[in-house]
Amino acid sequence: MLLWGAANRDGDEFETPDAIDLARRNAKAHLGFGLGIHHCIGASLARIETRVALETLFARTSAIRRGDAKVSHVASLFVRSLQALPVELSA
Repeated sequence: MLLWGAANRDGDEFETPDAIDLARRNAKAHLGFGLGIHHCIGASLARIETRVALETLFARTSAIRRGDAKVSHVASLFVRSLQALPVELSA
């Protein structure tokens, strides 16, 4: 069974696979956009869109923290994705 959600959580590849570390030394080793001939053709656009969205968010808020409500996931055997991620923003 292919477990896509486990692909970027390999302890042999990443020192702390369960931690969110934006400064990870090998951050580009993730498999989020596929690999080789299966590499996503829209990967560059997705990176630009993400950068613009985060820069805009960070410019408009002084603090972001996880809200108190429960994080929920979409029920799926194939992809682990968030259904809700409550956050609180401070201006």
